Amino acid sequence: MRNVLLTVAFFVATFVCANAQFYAGGSLGFENNSDLNPKSSLWFNPEIGYYITKKFDVGLDVGFSTSKQQNDANSTYLSFAPFARYSFYQLGRFEVIAKGSAGFHYVDNPIEKYNSFRMQVSPVLAYNLTEKIVLFTQLNFLSFSFVLYSPDEGDYSHHFRFGVSNSLVDTSSLPIGFFYKF
Repeated sequence: MRNVLLTVAFFVATFVCANAQFYAGGSLGFENNSDLNPKSSLWFNPEIGYYITKKFDVGLDVGFSTSKQQNDANSTYLSFAPFARYSFYQLGRFEVIAKGSAGFHYVDNPIEKYNSFRMQVSPVLAYNLTEKIVLFTQLNFLSFSFVLYSPDEGDYSHHFRFGVSNSLVDTSSLPIGFFYKF
């Protein structure tokens, strides 16, 4: 009986691994403007994921960002956000995807340090460059989000946002990245 169970487990594992569609990628960006605060920002968001079906995938997005303020003080941002994406429209190589994530964030800037929990739903536009390489942009300025803050002092506050942002020229609202399907 044990040999039968081991054989079945082996075939199931082989089938799952043979049909698995893992991917890895992310986005990287830089912004510099002496008229704004922060005056320069650098962000890096690697992600890994797994296609459960052709239209549905799950993954993990890890984010790191650093900014230099007008007074030359530095800010740091770290995040850890599991996500799920569903491709609901495809036209040729273009796809429109809905991405939902729930993640934890840490911010350290000269004014305050705080942790936050964020739930967000955003549209994503993707272009399948090849069968293995996909370019994408997440339209953060069209997102629906809820954020719960916990500053070091222990108070809690929250913010809720829905709709179009008033800062469409902010490049952090439109990150461009890619991922590679294995």
